[in-house]
Amino acid sequence: MSLLKLAWINFKGSIRSWLMMIVSLSFSLMVMINIFNIIFSDMLSTTSEYTQKMVNSVMLAVIAILAIFLIFYIAYAITVFFRKQKKELGMYVFMGFSMQKIAALCLIEILMIGLTSLIIGLVGGLLFCKLFGMLIETLSGVPISSSFMISSEAMVYGCLMFWLIYLFFSFVKFIGICRSSVIDLLNANRTSERKAFRPIWMVFRAIFGIGFMGYGCYLAIRPSNNLFEQLVPIVLLICFGIYLLFSGFIPLVLSMLQKNKHFLYQEQRNLWINSLIFRMTQNYMTYTVTAILLISSLTALATGLALQQRKQKMDHAAALYPIQILSQSAVNQDFVDSLIHSVNPEAKITTILMKMIPTEYGGTELVLSLNGFERLLEISDNKNPLKDQPLDDTHYLDLEHLYLMSFRTEKSAEKITIADHSLDYMGKSDVPVLGSLALASGAVIVSDSVFDSMPEDSLRMSMEIVQNIDQAQANQIAQELAAYDPSLSIMLAQDKAGEMNFVSITYAISYFVFLVFVISACSILAIRIVADASEERGRIIILHKLGIDKSTLSKAAMKEVAIPYVLTFVLTTICSFFVIWCLNSTMNANLFHIQWIGLGAILAVLAIFCTGSIMSYQKNSGLLKIYKNI
Repeated sequence: MSLLKLAWINFKGSIRSWLMMIVSLSFSLMVMINIFNIIFSDMLSTTSEYTQKMVNSVMLAVIAILAIFLIFYIAYAITVFFRKQKKELGMYVFMGFSMQKIAALCLIEILMIGLTSLIIGLVGGLLFCKLFGMLIETLSGVPISSSFMISSEAMVYGCLMFWLIYLFFSFVKFIGICRSSVIDLLNANRTSERKAFRPIWMVFRAIFGIGFMGYGCYLAIRPSNNLFEQLVPIVLLICFGIYLLFSGFIPLVLSMLQKNKHFLYQEQRNLWINSLIFRMTQNYMTYTVTAILLISSLTALATGLALQQRKQKMDHAAALYPIQILSQSAVNQDFVDSLIHSVNPEAKITTILMKMIPTEYGGTELVLSLNGFERLLEISDNKNPLKDQPLDDTHYLDLEHLYLMSFRTEKSAEKITIADHSLDYMGKSDVPVLGSLALASGAVIVSDSVFDSMPEDSLRMSMEIVQNIDQAQANQIAQELAAYDPSLSIMLAQDKAGEMNFVSITYAISYFVFLVFVISACSILAIRIVADASEERGRIIILHKLGIDKSTLSKAAMKEVAIPYVLTFVLTTICSFFVIWCLNSTMNANLFHIQWIGLGAILAVLAIFCTGSIMSYQKNSGLLKIYKNI
């Protein structure tokens, strides 16, 4: 029998075991092809050249992230495959196969899995490219060309990137088997020994795991001037905390439950808890990677939504007033007003006086009186953020500078001094009362008495806001004022929506990145559980011969498989809460609703993969044969 035919027989026999890996790889490739298609097709031909350029840059960054992710995922999946095959290929040694032939047999089989994933992903990319475009348009609100087709360049680049990564790691493992000895294969064919449980090490890991996790979560919710300085410690502490919880705390708790006789002998828990503890101590790295990927998927989704919310606020601010006239020098106010009314007698003019103070960074910051702030709230039809907490002479409100992304969060007890008044930080607000000026600068809101006490020689800025005019009239006023006094700073209402469409498309793509991470994370967990199932065959047969009925064995198997999924989801939920809290503070956004939506989607995917894992576990562990023989 040829190697190709033998590999084909093995592939058909084990395809169910690797079905979840194939689904994950195919979906990742399908998404990557469609992202490449955004770059190479005319999907965004209805948008501006600037938007297309920015979208291409963002898509290249997303492709780089997906490529890095695929490198680690494919490396892990192929490693698990060859490790499982090592335990099954010892018999080929007794059939006279050389190490090179055994390695070639494994290589052909793993390439069949890769080729199947490639074909399914390519066909899926072709079939769902229109649906992908419709979803992008629906989620982003950016018009997509209805005539676009899948680009041949997108298919070539997507498939080539996937296949090169897959081939590289396949041949790396092929070379590793070629260099292995016969003794390695025979030893690998033995079931792993269950090493003695060392409670003292588990106790230390549990204590440090809870400590690292708790401190990382505390840093995530603690107010800070600059979150960027704390970002790396937060990520490291939470990731290492998850690692220690899976490798120490959870096995320790399960071991304590195992020693509790009242717990152990209830509902036949003794049938599965020993095996579960062993798997926890062996596979904690897999569970850690799965939890971190799920948290990363929620973070990507929440970040996309936060950017979209920031964009919408910036769009609103930029289009709030038809025209704003800023001046730091004395101007003939009567002439300016008459010029505006000559264009439109019904024009409404609001004049706001602001002052400026120097900052510690060498720049200046705008100061706005409470009265001026309330007038801006009135003409912009915004709610007063100080309604429930009035501003006094000892506090100030930070009116936020609107930009797309910042690592600056709460000012945390930061004081400023204005005209000999020491003012405490009261909070921040992102109401866009400054209009287009909010895209260039923020402001400090102080009480009227503090504002009036500022020195007469303070730098001043006068802002005139003109309303009840159309954009053509605003353009005419801007031209005449620029000719009258070139020193005037004139801000016209801007349509930022077109310029920042790339943010909306990034937000839409974040949903697909979220799904790629979730499906891949769940498949990593499923691959590991299914690979371990074959080692349970002997135990299952012995238990059956001892008289344990099929229903009891089935329930024990379900619990042994489902508990790692449940624990992973619980840790993901807890950690994601603090991560989303951190993003809420950083981006001044409302993201908790997207967290619950994301967790609901994760739970649904976990349930699907858990069901598939239970079915594969029953097959690989021999439970299905027991059912057939009964």
